[in-house]
Amino acid sequence: MPFRASSEIKANALSEAKRLALRAKAFAQSHHAAMAAGNVSANLVLQVLQEFKTLIERWTAISGTAGIGPYAQDQEADVGYDVGAEFTAMRNAAIAVRNRIIAEMPQATAPAGVVGRLAIQTLEADGAITTAIFTSAQTANLRADLTTFIGTIT
Repeated sequence: MPFRASSEIKANALSEAKRLALRAKAFAQSHHAAMAAGNVSANLVLQVLQEFKTLIERWTAISGTAGIGPYAQDQEADVGYDVGAEFTAMRNAAIAVRNRIIAEMPQATAPAGVVGRLAIQTLEADGAITTAIFTSAQTANLRADLTTFIGTIT
């Protein structure tokens, strides 16, 4: 009979998914607080975008681990808890955060050669580059999405 190492792959995948979730929750909480406290740089919003893009990619890869769903369900030992559904809800909330930023980040509309590029910096007459600042009101929808995401993780 061959050595059974495949459960270790599932264990590592589940452990990574949980570790990423806890890290993501803390990240979302701190960035939500910064946005709620006042004005933030467009760079902070782009950090959130990049973090969530990476999370979504990792969780997609993890969800492709053979047998991860039944394994995770067995580890929880709670018949009333649907690991797959909760994982999907968390991932979908992360996708909503990413999509909100993509939809609401200012983009150039003209000329044709630059349409779609981010419009978050201004070149001043003296050569200084100023990055856009977003107010708490401007980040309200994103903060609502972050709140939803945070609520998917315990």
